[in-house]
Amino acid sequence: MLNARMKAIGVKYSCKLLDRSRVSATRSLADSLAVPIGTPLLRITRLKGADGEPMLVEYVHLDATRYGAVEGADLTRPMYEILKDKYGIQLQKSMEKFTPVFLETADAQLLDQKPGTLAMLNERTSLSDGAEPIIYARSLIRADRCKMYIDLTQLRTLNK
Repeated sequence: MLNARMKAIGVKYSCKLLDRSRVSATRSLADSLAVPIGTPLLRITRLKGADGEPMLVEYVHLDATRYGAVEGADLTRPMYEILKDKYGIQLQKSMEKFTPVFLETADAQLLDQKPGTLAMLNERTSLSDGAEPIIYARSLIRADRCKMYIDLTQLRTLNK
């Protein structure tokens, strides 16, 4: 979806796979994905860019025992497309949390920033149409490349 939104506003999007590995679910990851602690997870690290500059680094986690075939896909493609193609899963809902953070050295280098530079941490859990958590992702977004718009129209009509 990010790719389509960026194209719509005339921004050249890029996505580079940095790493794919297997990790064990920590308590936090297990809670986010509704799996037992220690469950094998697939961790995908990608660097996404806008107009030739790094914009965000994304760390995606999925249950490797259920969605391990994702590992062999073209991981520069959108995850929702990969999951739909490989498993017929439609991601229907995402819950997101945004927190300002200071970049640590490794992430700062990936984003072409100085360590300690302000960034936006986006934590997202994406759910299937059956409300099953499928993806847990953490994205560190450069503060100078981040804007957030929220439409409160529906909220206002609900509160009347």
